[in-house]
Amino acid sequence: MAPEDREALPFDPTLVHWEHYLRHAIYGLRHFVLKEKLERPGKPGDSNLIAIKKNYFDDLYWAFTNGADVSPPGRRELTQKVLNSRGVRQAIRQLLEERQARLNLPPASEASAEQSLLQAAERICEEMFSQYNMTALRVFAYSLNKIFRRIYEMVNISVEAFAELKRLQARGPLVLIPTHRSYIDFLIISFIFFCQGIRCPFIAAAEDFLGMLLVHHLLRASGAFFIKRKGIEFPALYKAVLAEYITCVLASNQNLEFFIEGTRSRTGKLLPPKFGILKVVTSAVEAGLRVLEGETFPYELLGEEKVKESLSRLIKASEVVLDNYGRIFIEVCPPISCKEFQAQHGPRALQRLGWEIVYRMSEQTVVMTTALVSTVILTARRGMREEELNQAVVWLSGLVEKKGYKLGGGYEHTPSVAVSDALKFLSGYVDRTRRNVFEVNIQAKDIEAKSLLMLAYYRNTITHIFYNDAVLAVALASFGREQARAGVGEEALTERALWLADLLREEYVLRTLLSRETVQAVIEGMAGQKILEAEQGKVRAGLFLDRICQFVWPIVEGYWLAFLYL
Repeated sequence: MAPEDREALPFDPTLVHWEHYLRHAIYGLRHFVLKEKLERPGKPGDSNLIAIKKNYFDDLYWAFTNGADVSPPGRRELTQKVLNSRGVRQAIRQLLEERQARLNLPPASEASAEQSLLQAAERICEEMFSQYNMTALRVFAYSLNKIFRRIYEMVNISVEAFAELKRLQARGPLVLIPTHRSYIDFLIISFIFFCQGIRCPFIAAAEDFLGMLLVHHLLRASGAFFIKRKGIEFPALYKAVLAEYITCVLASNQNLEFFIEGTRSRTGKLLPPKFGILKVVTSAVEAGLRVLEGETFPYELLGEEKVKESLSRLIKASEVVLDNYGRIFIEVCPPISCKEFQAQHGPRALQRLGWEIVYRMSEQTVVMTTALVSTVILTARRGMREEELNQAVVWLSGLVEKKGYKLGGGYEHTPSVAVSDALKFLSGYVDRTRRNVFEVNIQAKDIEAKSLLMLAYYRNTITHIFYNDAVLAVALASFGREQARAGVGEEALTERALWLADLLREEYVLRTLLSRETVQAVIEGMAGQKILEAEQGKVRAGLFLDRICQFVWPIVEGYWLAFLYL
C-alpha cells in the first residue's frame, strides 16, 4: 500500500485479537444463520472461571497445582500475641477495676480474677480464630468449582482488574469489602482469589456457621473467623480480642475480607455502613501497619424468625445443585489507599471512608435482566403481552446504560432471548397464565405474597439508579392524575419533591440526593425519556411516569400505613 493509503486505511493485522474475532465470527454464523440460541462470547480480557476443562482429571490437577500459598502465623502464636497485646491487657485491667469497685474484694482474690479473665480471653480466641490449611482450601476450591459449574452458567471476571489486585498485594495486605446479598458472596471471593493466584483472605463470618457440624471446620480451615453478636459474657474483652486479632492478621501481611453492611440485605437495597471492623482496620493503619437463601427472605420480611444455619439445613439445601442460577458478574471498584484517605480527611476519615465504600459499591452495580423484568412485571399486576414486556425492558435498559451502569445477565443477546432467560429464572414467582401474558402467581395468599416480595427484591437492586427520578415522579403524581396531566408549576413540584426526598433520605445509599441544585437537571433528563414533559415553567406527566413511580411508591405506601396505624 502507498503511504497515503496506509494513513487513510490504517490496518495492522498484528493488532487484531484473532481468538476474539474468530469466536464472534463463529457465534454469528451459528446464531444468525443457523438460528441457534447460544451464549455470546465475552469481551477480550474477560474470563469465565468455571469453563469446562478438557480432561476428566483436569479439575483435580488444577485444584492441587494452583492457588497462592497462605502461610499466616500459627494459631497458637496468634493466640499468645493477642493475649499479651496492650488492648487485651487493658480490657482485663479495666474489668478488674470495675469488679473491685463494685465488690470491694481483697487483693488476694485479684490474681485469681485476672487468671479467670485470661482463661475467658483464651476461650474467645479458641472459638473465634481461623486455622488456615492449604490442603483443605484446595479440596474446598475443587468442590466449589464443581458446584458453581453446576448451578451457574458462568462466573465472569475482568482478568485485568484482578491482575491489578495481585500487583497491589505486593504493597501490603488487601482489605476486601464486597456487597452482601447471599452467603455465596464470601465463597466466590475466595474462589476467584484462588483461581487468580492471589492469597485467599481471612473472612469475618457470623456465628451462625458455628452451629453447622463439620462445615464450620472446613470454613475455618479456609480462612473464616467467627464473630458473635449476642450472648457475650465480657463484651469489652471480646471487642479487644477481635480488634487485636484483626490487627495481627494485617500485620502479618494477610488479606482481610468483611462486609461493611454487617448483614445480608433482605430487601435488595444496599444497607448503610457499619463502622466496627472498619475502625479496627483504620486504627491498624494509624499504628503504622502496611496495609442463595432468597427462599427465606420473604418469610423473614413477613415477620418470621430468621432461619438458623445448621448441618441439616445445608443437607436439605443440597438440592440447589439441580437448578440453574444464571451468571455471576464480579466488578472491582477502584482501590482506596487507607493511609492516603486518612491523611486527606483527618479526624472524620472513618465516617467518610465507610460512606465512600458503599457509594462505590452502589455505583459499580451490574444490572441483571431479572431485575429489569421484575420491575416491569410489578408495574402491570394484571399481566402484559410478551411483546410489551420486551419493549418495556428495552426502554428500561436504555435508561440504565445512559446513567452509566453496566448490563449483565445475558442482555448481550437479543433482548427477547435475555427476557426469556430471565423469566425462566423467575418461574417460581411469575406465572404464564395465558399465551404471551405474564402475571404474578395467585395460587394462594402466602404464595402470592412471597412472589411479590421476591420480585420486589430483584427490583430493589436497581432502585437507587432511578431513585431521584422516582421521587420527582411520585411528587408530580401526588397532585392527582388530572392535574399531573394538565401540568404543575416547577416551583410547586420542586417544593413537594424536596419534602419527599427529605422524608425518604435514609431509605437508600446515594452519593447525590435530590436537591434544589439538582432538580432542574433531573427534570430535563426525565423529559428526554418521555417520563414527563417540561415547558413554559410547567411540568406534565409523560407516557412512562407510572413506570418510574413504581420504584418509590411501595416505600411511600409503607410510610402512609405506618402514620395511619402507629
